[in-house]
Parts: sequence; structure tokens; C-alpha cells
Amino acid sequence: IFVQKHLSLAAGVIVAILFIEFISRNRLWCRCLCPQAVLLVLAKLVNPYRLKVGYQKEKCLISDSVQGPCQKACSLSLDMKTPNQALETECTNCGDCVAVCKNTGQALGFQFKRCRSKGGFALQ
Repeated sequence: IFVQKHLSLAAGVIVAILFIEFISRNRLWCRCLCPQAVLLVLAKLVNPYRLKVGYQKEKCLISDSVQGPCQKACSLSLDMKTPNQALETECTNCGDCVAVCKNTGQALGFQFKRCRSKGGFALQ
């Protein structure tokens, strides 16, 4: 009975998380809980040479006010046209946006960037 009660509670928590995930569409699992995403982000913080998705505005064929195919292709719904610190830490460099962008102007591409280091962590 003790084990069954805890299994029911665990199942309830999982269902609740999935329900919140479905309603909010913020990809909480992918951003915060997925072990692969967490490891990729940690690797980006430690590595002094950072692989990142670079954006060249002059090559982009999509207006800034419109959600482009690159943003629609991103599984985390990140907008690569407006870089900020949150984008740097959340992007896993999967390349989905880069692949889609090759058909619409090639404004996105991978680039290596040397980052400053402080306390063993790579900084912008």
C-alpha cells in the first residue's frame, strides 16, 4: 500500500507537469529539466571557444515583425533575430533554424566565437 501510494503520487506529478507543459507551450521540460539540454548548456559555459548560431540582418528576407520560418523551426521557440543573454544560455545549437534558413536568405549560420573566461566559465 505504501509503494502504491507513492507511485500514484509520482504519476500524478508527471501528469500535472505534462498538462502544464501542454497549456503553457513554454517547453519547460526542454529548457530546464531535459538532461541533454542541461549538459549542452553547461558545456557551452565551460568551453572558451563557443559554437553559436550567428545572425546577419542584411541577409534576412523576413521582416523583424513577422515570426519567420527559423523561429517556427526552433523547438524552444527562440527568436534568433533578437540576440540576448537568455538566448545564449537557452539555445542548444541543434541547427534546426540554420537548416530552415538556408532556404530563405542564409542569414543564420554556425560560427565559433572566443569568449572571455572568469573562474573557469566562458563569458560573452
